[in-house]
Amino acid sequence: MCIADTLTIQPRGPSEQPMTSWHLFTTYDKFAIACEANYTPGTGRTVDESLHGFSGMCSFEQYIPNKPSKYGIKAYVLADSKTFYPVTSKIYTGAGTHPPGLPVPTQAVLDFVPSVSGTSRNITTDNYYTSIPLAMELKSWKLTLVGTMKKNKVCIPPSFLANEGTVQYAFDHANNFTLLSVLPKKNKRVVFLSTMHSEKKER
Repeated sequence: MCIADTLTIQPRGPSEQPMTSWHLFTTYDKFAIACEANYTPGTGRTVDESLHGFSGMCSFEQYIPNKPSKYGIKAYVLADSKTFYPVTSKIYTGAGTHPPGLPVPTQAVLDFVPSVSGTSRNITTDNYYTSIPLAMELKSWKLTLVGTMKKNKVCIPPSFLANEGTVQYAFDHANNFTLLSVLPKKNKRVVFLSTMHSEKKER
């Protein structure tokens, strides 16, 4: 998707009207609806953000240093976990534009929930989104969650962050949560949260 260098684009002739942010949202919404209508995803979906390169007059322009474009318009994307097809997406317009109560990353994921509610699908997220509250919310919609976690989460036992031992895990049987800590490289501890995997085994 190409986004022009300003959200108020000057007309190229007397018959054209200036393009505003309203036109951007209308066009983007049509794009997102078409993506969802023309694809049947598998059992797994992934939520992540995409940065559409842009530099101009825009109150919600974002700077993300690890993205190729650095500056642009950020969109949250719900993609198929295997093919990476963007099933649907939504433009991020700033922290103050989201409903109060839930963290922005949690709300970003929940905005996509209605389209998959009750399907027992799994949602995969990175550590920007993954949290116990998000897992609980998804569980109420009959969805599972697998994702990496930021190591400053209070739910992570201190032993899970030590640079000793290769693998550690813990189970919350009441909520069917699995917490896994792995050390693939020295000083590179990674913590996962899953509601899709369980200690219980069929007999």
